[in-house]
Amino acid sequence: MVQKEIPDSGASQPDKPAEESPPVADDLAQIAAVKEFFNQLKKSIKTIGLHRHAVQNYEEFLKPAYEALSKYFEQYDEVTMTVEQTSLKFLKETIFEEEVTDHNLAFKFYREGVRLLLFRKGMSSKELLDFVLVSLTNVKPGNILQDDLISLMWEKDFKHIDYIKVESYSFGDESEEESRLEIDKVIAFLYQRLTSLTSDNYKFARISLEDLELEFDNIHQSASLKTNGKAAREELKTNIQQIVTKYEQTGLRLRVLDILLRLFEEELDEELGQILHDSFLQLIDSFLLQEDFFGVDKIFGDFRALENRQIPEASAPWVHKTFADLVQRMCDDDTIVKMAEILDRTTDQDTYQKVERYLTHLRQPAPVPILQALEGITRKEARELLCDILAAHGKDDIDLFVSRLSSNKANLVRDMLYILDKINPPDKLKHVASLLSHPNLALRMQALKSIGASRDPTACGYLTKALQDKDAQVRMTAAMVLPDLDPKTAFGYLLPLAKSPDFREKPDREQVAVFTGLAKTGQQQAFRKARSRTSGCLYRLG
Repeated sequence: MVQKEIPDSGASQPDKPAEESPPVADDLAQIAAVKEFFNQLKKSIKTIGLHRHAVQNYEEFLKPAYEALSKYFEQYDEVTMTVEQTSLKFLKETIFEEEVTDHNLAFKFYREGVRLLLFRKGMSSKELLDFVLVSLTNVKPGNILQDDLISLMWEKDFKHIDYIKVESYSFGDESEEESRLEIDKVIAFLYQRLTSLTSDNYKFARISLEDLELEFDNIHQSASLKTNGKAAREELKTNIQQIVTKYEQTGLRLRVLDILLRLFEEELDEELGQILHDSFLQLIDSFLLQEDFFGVDKIFGDFRALENRQIPEASAPWVHKTFADLVQRMCDDDTIVKMAEILDRTTDQDTYQKVERYLTHLRQPAPVPILQALEGITRKEARELLCDILAAHGKDDIDLFVSRLSSNKANLVRDMLYILDKINPPDKLKHVASLLSHPNLALRMQALKSIGASRDPTACGYLTKALQDKDAQVRMTAAMVLPDLDPKTAFGYLLPLAKSPDFREKPDREQVAVFTGLAKTGQQQAFRKARSRTSGCLYRLG
């Protein structure tokens, strides 16, 4: 991602010429395509905003917008947009506009000094999603402990998104209006360079002040910089000093991390190796205590990179030992419980993703503390994440999951079913069938459907037994599921059931379920009987 910073007086866009030629047909087609993309993007952003916790569905929410952008890129190579306070413009036409709020992505970028945005051909759906998530980030101006929007863009290292950011300055003794006009000319020139048809249309990244003087008339080099503002109150100065101190403490840990990592590139003796090992354990404790997941993520990224580099022979064992013990420290029971609590309470998507990365760093986590943490979590996405981790590492701990199938907590039982489906052990059907005696009716019904979907021939025995269950809903579900598994067996059980003397005393809905199951077997005899008897039951139900 290319970023270019130039002076700005805070103005938005260059003055339009008095007369402009109307857009040509090709321009109109481009404008219409880009407008369609932003219309779909606005809908997608709104959907994501309404379902912030459904992280796994974000790319699906963005699919219409990405398809519209991909369609545009089938014919064109880039979209270069000027950023105004409330809108984005493309080929001098407004293609996105909203009121000035913190939800308006144009306003967010404008407030950060971005005046040009460029999307280039080759952008992936993941890159578009990262851009949207950056745009949705609630950045609070003036909070130096929080990354600003430009820093977040830089961290993502976009390959197909470029932008130009301008800073707010005045030129020498010129008035604000004079400075604004000169900067507007600079923006217009950069826009022209970006939208040119030359093979070097990114030459703006190497633009010099001499280039601008050749292009424009009456552009003066700045002899000085002028700032305007009021002196800060003592109370404000104190608050800022406290924030800076906290920032320095955070930054100090990262600097210590870099220094300690470099020591591994030297020949380590036993004493220095042990000191380094203990220092890293203390450092990660400090990151965890402050819930600094960026620092934790950085430790793991740096160690993985270190393992793949050529380091002195005496240092290599200490690298492996330190990394292994760091992973073990992260698997401590109390740490796992704390991570689960953060997952359950956080509404910040960035924090959620960092905790998710933290948990995925665990090479062989102990299942018991994760299971204990799982019972106290109410958020669906957090439960699913922990279940995925248990399924990935729990193939040797099947008994732990099976023992919890008898729990009276329905959500916990569903989680155990989810894990068993993921692991798919050889005797999974037997474990699922154990739920047919569970006191929770909804779980018994879910177990029946899971058994029917297994396509295992031995499942027929569980379903035929369920036809005699004391609960009508269980009998009805079994009658509907059995034909999907084995039509012949279903016909052999359901037809005698329909002919039994007491069948007419059964609830109408159960009779309909049995006749529907008979019809699903595909047998002519069953179909005729089901059709003749079902109509009467449906009449009474309707």
